Amino acid sequence: MVNMTIIAFLKDRATRNADDLAFRFMGNGELDGPITEWTFSDLYHQSVGVAEDLVEQGLAGSSVLLAFPPGLDFVKAYFGCLLAGARAVPVPIPNPRSKNPLGRILRTAGACGATTVLTDQQLAAMVATMGFELPVGLRAVADRVGTDWTGHQAEMNSVAYLQFTSGSTGHPKGVAVSHANAVSNLRVMGQMLRLRPTKPALGWAPHYHDLCLVGHVLGPVYYGFESTLMSPMEFLLKPVRWLRAMSHYKIANTACPNFGYAYS
Repeated sequence: MVNMTIIAFLKDRATRNADDLAFRFMGNGELDGPITEWTFSDLYHQSVGVAEDLVEQGLAGSSVLLAFPPGLDFVKAYFGCLLAGARAVPVPIPNPRSKNPLGRILRTAGACGATTVLTDQQLAAMVATMGFELPVGLRAVADRVGTDWTGHQAEMNSVAYLQFTSGSTGHPKGVAVSHANAVSNLRVMGQMLRLRPTKPALGWAPHYHDLCLVGHVLGPVYYGFESTLMSPMEFLLKPVRWLRAMSHYKIANTACPNFGYAYS
């Protein structure tokens, strides 16, 4: 087994594969819609900017919830946490139709001792207008680009992230995933799916689910392939977007839950 942490892979990709495309986000799922693309160098320096901000805020070593709509802000926030030595805790964004839209976030924060929720500018501004005190601080992710990371260096047994899941019932329960756990998962996944740097991938599953988080966020950093992402909602509204993107970007690896194949 390779004795390299996720952040060691991230830094290595930013050096050896600096100009290779790491992530592409399809803003509305359409090929002629807004597209955001980051190389491995872009990803690394965006993530370093987040890590620097987390350290300045005194959040290194703590749990930090990540509540983002689909997009690359989540990706840089996730890797920024890993660089800073904060435990990333991906969670769904609040559902405005729920009777208690912040309930899940507050329960998860209480379970892992988090005091901060990172999100995008729009959601942070919306919550700020609600005018009531929260037991956790909700902050927009830093919009800055760093140079090189010389701070915290994780060990293989360090906790990389906490994954909260409940199946279909009950309140979510957290599982601590170390760098060693994540790397082992990626290695086995790659063997089963025959992943290669030259085989682009596409995913639309929520980024807090294993299918996207491991396969399409961690996978590119470990294997060096190009990952195209789109919103689950854009797929549900028009499933053919997934098929068109597969054809256009010559996707070699993609997957979805069983209902997605039936729905398409």
